Amino acid sequence: MTETLVDPKKGYSDAPEDTPLARAFNMNKSVWEWFEEPGNEYRLKRFASAAEGFYKMKPGAILAGFKWGSLPAGSVIVDVGGGSGHNMLTIYKEHPELKFVVQDREAVIQQAHKFWESNGLVEAIKEGKVTLQVHDFFDSQDIEPPAVFLCSMIMHDYGRALAEKILKHLRNAASRDTRLLILDQIVPYAAPHDTIQDIGDEIRGAEQQPVPPPLLPNLGKASAMTYLGDLQMYIGLNGEGRTLGSYVDLLRSAGWKINEIYPITGAIQIQIVATPL
Repeated sequence: MTETLVDPKKGYSDAPEDTPLARAFNMNKSVWEWFEEPGNEYRLKRFASAAEGFYKMKPGAILAGFKWGSLPAGSVIVDVGGGSGHNMLTIYKEHPELKFVVQDREAVIQQAHKFWESNGLVEAIKEGKVTLQVHDFFDSQDIEPPAVFLCSMIMHDYGRALAEKILKHLRNAASRDTRLLILDQIVPYAAPHDTIQDIGDEIRGAEQQPVPPPLLPNLGKASAMTYLGDLQMYIGLNGEGRTLGSYVDLLRSAGWKINEIYPITGAIQIQIVATPL
């Protein structure tokens, strides 16, 4: 990591091929492309298992905030970079009246077919209730505007420029009624910050009770996992954890406005709900 940080070129880059991980393995590509190379089948499978394990830490988190039952029957939810579709499966079991699209890279979608088959839901795919779609989210979306775009643990994988590119493609494919739901960690401020109060006045659910001194506003080591996650995103992906203020700025630059957030008890991720500007 140190060698990458002090590199005169890569130290200032947020490209996914300029990471400390890429330097360590002498590769000039993103970790996702590397996973798909011959010989890395086990690494790809292991990552998918890790993602599933992370999901199982709080499997009902996707149902705990956003009111999926408020969507009319037949509404389409697009899970952008959705992996095998764990979140969509959870929602499907509770709301089979909705339609679901899981988008990801080709190698991942191949695994997704096996996942849905193993859960006995081949018919849901055949009937068109569930669509497993190969799509690169750096390309424009060639779909009808859905009711909801879901980005679960995606934004932290990328720096500002690439995250904004993804969000702009979603905005261009959205209607005025489309909602964007982001599931991700929000990095707490380590010191008192006026932004928190300003945001709390504008976004439902963003209000925070002040932490009494001598405790730090971020509760110190209690937030260690969030900060370690931020560091891990840099090492492997050139991504970053973001404060709520950073999310407000990022989404605004891509044509979205945050309306509400849902902190989920027992989960490290928070649901961020945004609508088109």
